[in-house]
Amino acid sequence: MLLFISYLGMPLGGSPRKETFWEPVLDKCAKRLDGWKCSFLSRGGRLTLIQSVLSSLPIYYLSLFKAPKMVLKAIEKMMRDFFWEGGDLAGGDHLVAWDEVCKPRSEGGLAIGRLELRNKGLLMKWLWRYPLEPNSLWHKVIKSRYGKADNFWDTKWGVRASPRGPWKDISDYYDEYGQLVKFKVGNGANIRFWEDVWIGGSSLKEQFP
Repeated sequence: MLLFISYLGMPLGGSPRKETFWEPVLDKCAKRLDGWKCSFLSRGGRLTLIQSVLSSLPIYYLSLFKAPKMVLKAIEKMMRDFFWEGGDLAGGDHLVAWDEVCKPRSEGGLAIGRLELRNKGLLMKWLWRYPLEPNSLWHKVIKSRYGKADNFWDTKWGVRASPRGPWKDISDYYDEYGQLVKFKVGNGANIRFWEDVWIGGSSLKEQFP
């Protein structure tokens, strides 16, 4: 299925929750692998191609849309098979679990990284940028559609979003995002008094419900 309209390489239309939406990404990864299959590459060379090329191809999509698990599994299967089975994909034993291979080098892995975590981090970046870019066009669009949250800092959750709108999936990460970041008070013009984690390791909202 082709997505008939695209802008700056991003599809306009279609549901990112369906596998057909991600076909351009899957096809692009498969075509790159087709070009590498006839190459006589060491395992180190395959690792370099996975880290520098194959892992980067879906980044543009992952930076805005939450990818279905079946799509992430399909891309990681391509990486896994290419790494272990070689250029001709003639077959080979997977000697180490893929979770271990993806770990940082400091933990004994090869620093490939998991696409699911990368997707989550890229989407959370929009939550970080939202209060920092109040004069940007995209901020104004989101604010006009959803309004500000009660803390006058974040946006409200994307409950009004259509199934195709990315902000619903992005705003679903607000709770998890709030546990991972720390804010400086700065000049005090804007602070998240109740939500931020203060001394004691929890927010005032949690300490005094």
